[in-house]
Amino acid sequence: MTQGQYIESSNLPHCFELCLSDGPLGLIERNSLHEGLKTLALSLGVEMNLRNAVTSLDPETGSITLEDGTKVSGDAVIGADGIHVC
Repeated sequence: MTQGQYIESSNLPHCFELCLSDGPLGLIERNSLHEGLKTLALSLGVEMNLRNAVTSLDPETGSITLEDGTKVSGDAVIGADGIHVC
């Protein structure tokens, strides 16, 4: 089995660790994970544009166009629909 490299740990709220025969397994409530990731991302200077649909994307240039006409590009552009999208 391939082993990843340990980078950092965080004391996110509502985080639980279980010890399994294969090693520890961390469990966290979805909302707490989202808040923790958002807080960390913002502290690192990540720009977030919430509640704005993506109307087009260009994977070759790493750019997207939002419904308000804003064009966004970067080394990594992440779009997520959300939990309530069917």
